[in-house]
Amino acid sequence: MVFYQGASAWRHSTEFADLFPVGEQSHNFLPHFAHYLIDQSGLSPEEVKGGLKAQVAQLLMMAAVRSQMRDALQRAAPLMAQLTHTGGIDYVAVFVLYLAATQERRVVNEFATQVRQYAPGTGGDMLTYAEELRQEGKIEGKIEGTVETIESLLAVGAERSLIISATGITPEEFEKLKGQVARLAEPQSGEDHSQKTKD
Repeated sequence: MVFYQGASAWRHSTEFADLFPVGEQSHNFLPHFAHYLIDQSGLSPEEVKGGLKAQVAQLLMMAAVRSQMRDALQRAAPLMAQLTHTGGIDYVAVFVLYLAATQERRVVNEFATQVRQYAPGTGGDMLTYAEELRQEGKIEGKIEGTVETIESLLAVGAERSLIISATGITPEEFEKLKGQVARLAEPQSGEDHSQKTKD
């Protein structure tokens, strides 16, 4: 299934085989089927339907790729406020993560202000969580950059003593940093994000 929200209508084939060169489409091993297409390119924010979470998800995705960004977020704000009263998976954290990754800080701040109008106190929590995500990203980027620098120095035959002098990082600390980078690269579960929000 393809869920599409682009700026213009979907103009590509829905046949899987058409993704391959013409000369290979007749091979026996190539599956032949058509994917189900949900084309929302012409849908306005007011026309979005579905359950509460489904509507918020559609509107936030629409805001990320379409010109009706403000209209989509204005419609999503009161729905987002309702999510704060539900249990189970922390969908607020999930949606704020997506919002922080696809919108500028100014837009996230404006959206949080709108949500606060419908659920006082909620917008502040959203901003705190969004800022935590940004800070985590900065820390991750710094660690990865340090590891890449040291690996580059080692690759060109730099002496360990020179690397320690330049970076202040010993071989033991370097191995620990590489372990951190490996852990950061692992997919994070929804439970982890939920726990961070609660903390």
